[in-house]
Amino acid sequence: MGEVESQEAGDQRNALLLRQAFTGKMRRPQPGARLIVALAVTAAAMVLLPVLYVLLVLAIAGAVVAYALAGAYFLSNMAGGPWIRIVVYFAPIIAGIITVFFMVKPLIAPRIIPFPTRELRPQDEPLLFEFMYAVCNTLGAPCPSRVEIEMGCNASASFRRGFLSFLRDDLVLSIGMPLAGNLPVQEFAAVMAHEFGHFSQRASMRLFYIVERVNLWFARVVYERDTWDARLEAGGENAGCLMGLTTIIATVAVYLSRRVLWCLMWVGSAISSYTSRQMEYLADACAVRFAGSEAVERMMHHSSLLGYADTVAADYMMARLREYGDPMSKVPADYSKVVEMFAEDILKRTGGRSTVTPRKTGLFDTHPSDLDRIERARALNEPGVFHLKGPASALFRDFDRLAKRMSKERALQLLPYLRRG
Repeated sequence: MGEVESQEAGDQRNALLLRQAFTGKMRRPQPGARLIVALAVTAAAMVLLPVLYVLLVLAIAGAVVAYALAGAYFLSNMAGGPWIRIVVYFAPIIAGIITVFFMVKPLIAPRIIPFPTRELRPQDEPLLFEFMYAVCNTLGAPCPSRVEIEMGCNASASFRRGFLSFLRDDLVLSIGMPLAGNLPVQEFAAVMAHEFGHFSQRASMRLFYIVERVNLWFARVVYERDTWDARLEAGGENAGCLMGLTTIIATVAVYLSRRVLWCLMWVGSAISSYTSRQMEYLADACAVRFAGSEAVERMMHHSSLLGYADTVAADYMMARLREYGDPMSKVPADYSKVVEMFAEDILKRTGGRSTVTPRKTGLFDTHPSDLDRIERARALNEPGVFHLKGPASALFRDFDRLAKRMSKERALQLLPYLRRG
């Protein structure tokens, strides 16, 4: 009983310190003319591109039907034996049907099921949720209906049930465990303010959700391959005259149709990437006004370092899992500690230099480069309205226990796949 009372007293004390860290009110940044124009252009383009896609499918199907009707007449007057006539007539028809099938197939294929995440609940993490609710209230953003913690070194905002959540503020916040375990609370606050800044972009977020679905649609059409593609590629081997010619025509037709769609995909990607970058800049402005320009700049440098360390740590843990069946053997049982270990190693090898790459934003980048984001944060020169020292993990009741449990669960999820491979 005493332990429970002590924990409640600690929660109340921490909650008081957290409330005192909010030092003023802030005015939420509003979308500028660039974002409004970009959203309008992107919306128009994303309506047009699927229409062009459907027209292309219908054009190919119509060409097959037209050939079948016209070919029957010319076939009767065509010279050559019956087998030659059958091959010349049926091969293009079968190839056209195959082409239409391959253009439609990726749109109905099942999606890859990701590894599950762990849901965080208010009763388990009262201080974390009080902090998040306070950030949402400060930004005028809707509160998340679900909060998840995941293994990746990232944070994201999304609709909880896809299109089923489209008309409501039914949003999910995902928090990367390495960020929560390694960032100071001031920098973690900047991350949260950025994600809740996206929450506040109600119309933009919904429009861009549709844009992303369209982009994914095209990407699957152009790039996704399965056993049917393998069968088509192998169809010409040891095949008769009819099937051999059919396979050649179908392969060429599928290739050409995918090249056309590749062009449409990159047009849509260039347009939507610009819009995405403007949304990121607006979310960054929310983070700057909330946590301050200096905190956002430090967060960018720190997140970049953790991102590099996360890549090395993931490969290291996978190698240990393959070799020993236990990735935590002789290393910390908390994956975020492993990321921290490699981050320190990277700093030693680079002499403490920043891992932020000195490059500008590219045409097809969905996010601005770290350098551009840092320059924008500096230019805003905001002091912020939230100021608190300490590790972000202090917002959790028992972060070490949570991180160890998640690390073990992820290892158990991956082990069957590695054994199969």
